[in-house]
Amino acid sequence: MYNEQPRQQPFVITLPKQPIFDLLNNTSFVTTFSGSGSKYSNDPDLPHKVVMRTLEIRDIEHIQVNIYTARQHRAYNIEASADALNEILDEILPMGFTQAHLQVPDADHYFRVTKNFMHKKKTAPTKNDFKPAHDANKNMPINQTNSEELLKYLNITDSKGVILHSMRPKFKQLNQFINLINTMSIASLNEIRIVDAACGKSYLSLTLYHYLVNIKGKTVFLTGVDSNKEVINFCTKAAEDLGFANAEFVCSAIDEYETDGDVDLTLAFYAPDTATDDALALAIRTNSQSVFCVPFEHHYLNAQLKTAVVPEEYQPLVKDGIVRERFANLLTDAMRRDILRAHGYKSELIEYISPDYVAANIALKAERIPNADVPNEEILASVRNMRSTWNSAPKLAEIMNV
Repeated sequence: MYNEQPRQQPFVITLPKQPIFDLLNNTSFVTTFSGSGSKYSNDPDLPHKVVMRTLEIRDIEHIQVNIYTARQHRAYNIEASADALNEILDEILPMGFTQAHLQVPDADHYFRVTKNFMHKKKTAPTKNDFKPAHDANKNMPINQTNSEELLKYLNITDSKGVILHSMRPKFKQLNQFINLINTMSIASLNEIRIVDAACGKSYLSLTLYHYLVNIKGKTVFLTGVDSNKEVINFCTKAAEDLGFANAEFVCSAIDEYETDGDVDLTLAFYAPDTATDDALALAIRTNSQSVFCVPFEHHYLNAQLKTAVVPEEYQPLVKDGIVRERFANLLTDAMRRDILRAHGYKSELIEYISPDYVAANIALKAERIPNADVPNEEILASVRNMRSTWNSAPKLAEIMNV
């Protein structure tokens, strides 16, 4: 049962600061304030919920504050102390919340304000695990704590460090990319040479450079290659502004670009149509240890399928435009995968990110097999058989004479 106490100021709805402070100070907690704000008004900028929790950032305990309105979610972290907790409560309580749920290790505490009374209740604890953990340690290697300057520069966060709603898919994409790179063999190297083919504005490779150099402490040499002079100028300025001393960008067609040595990682993100094939050929030519590409626009093989003579039983796959397009995408990437296998790579097609975030969500991930017998004639024969069956092939097959 609630213990009811008459309030000293019956016409001012406010939760009691001192009892809440005493319960939260010097302990782990998760606290939710609610019962007010935009949920009960016409102001979408008024907070309708605030969640506070303790967590650790770089082995130092912090308090994280999450403020929710109908328009956005804003979060900030502050190093934990009695003064910090006092300041946070001074910010939150005047917002007019009428309910508070405090979860601490030994109990749950509830506060609720009505017109005439302050209600309090204590129950057995509902939260058992108070191991403080920051989102950055849970699949978010790039976050506002360790990458504030970069995220602002790339216009992913605003001036206050809040992730822009329109950029949340990009933020998710950056972190998924870093997580996948961390599963590859190059993650164990201390010095890494990266080529980003058809780099565009190089959001992903610049983020990778930052992560490997500034967070992991590695030595990285990044070269971005693109035939568009404007994006090369953009990337060059970005690298200079961010202080990325070993990042350079070259205006060149991919098939004309020459490296001065082997490459550790070849990247190609959304390289349009045959630019992906040129990037994969570059990876093979430079003995790239690892390859990661996300293909885009498979027009080359699709155009061949429009006029190709295929076996009668396969006609349903090429008859309608949308079906032919989807099939062309899969056939292109499957043949690219197998050509890499034939040239000494363990390669696979994986889901890069949920299609809820981006439509082109299939990635080709490959690792060079040491001392592989190349070319593998058995795999090449299989690729040639596919090419013969469909009377079509990606440009990579032509480049590599398959």
